[in-house]
Amino acid sequence: MKTDSKNVDRLKQIDSEFRSGVEAYHIPRWSELPDFELYMDQILGFLEKHTELFGTSEKEKIITNSMINNYVKLGLIKAPVKKKYNKSNIANLIMITILKKVLSMNEIKEAVVHCNQQMGEAESYDLFCHELEKSMIEGLKEMDESVPVFRAATKALSSKVMAEKIIERQNRI
Repeated sequence: MKTDSKNVDRLKQIDSEFRSGVEAYHIPRWSELPDFELYMDQILGFLEKHTELFGTSEKEKIITNSMINNYVKLGLIKAPVKKKYNKSNIANLIMITILKKVLSMNEIKEAVVHCNQQMGEAESYDLFCHELEKSMIEGLKEMDESVPVFRAATKALSSKVMAEKIIERQNRI
């Protein structure tokens, strides 16, 4: 299949936009999260803004009100008080929205609960933010090196397996 210069230019533009998005990406730290409670439509807007980098397509919503209601039912987040979500809910929803790409809901719950108990919510959440941003920047380096997709995919798989084993080990303690 022949690739014309127009398609090559478009691919370079997409790569450049993605790179810029990753380099500029910042998840609000605990101290940057709203100190006031948010209603569902506000929380959806906040989450979409801060997790859009992890969406797979423009048509697919990364988070919906039904998803949030299910997370409450599953015990992943505490129920809102008078339909308002607090800072703890927001932090946990950000982690859930991103982690659901690689972990099951049960694994996410176990990991978040364990980390929150070990470090406290603010420290646990800030560590998650730091590690994710660092990992995304490291991933860009692999794109620069024209890493075969199999390396990136197998690295993702091995990281997923390691995360699952760490969660499993934490449950035994």
